[in-house]
Amino acid sequence: MAIKHKKFLETLPLTINKKWFDQIVSCEKTEEYREVKGYWVKRLTNQNDDGTVNGNSFYKNFRFVKFTNGYGKNKPWIIVEFKGINMKEIEHEHFFDNKIDVFAIQLGQIIDRSKI
Repeated sequence: MAIKHKKFLETLPLTINKKWFDQIVSCEKTEEYREVKGYWVKRLTNQNDDGTVNGNSFYKNFRFVKFTNGYGKNKPWIIVEFKGINMKEIEHEHFFDNKIDVFAIQLGQIIDRSKI
């Protein structure tokens, strides 16, 4: 049974490339990374410009993550359960194997998907 995810305001939309999309679909990948930069701080945290926290939690609390592969009308998508966010330092090929601070978005079960 498909969950009507479009009604939830707490869905985090993310576009990713095919390699990472396929790994999430196959449950190999259980975290999605976003570099700690101003854009992602605003999207993923409740931090104000002055450094104070708006609300009870530093991180925003989403219910789902909607991943799309590419752009356009008929792009494949999946809805995945959101399990939380933490910050950590990683070495990753996307960042040329340099150590970098990232937001690690924890992923749960796949809830819904387009025809993949």
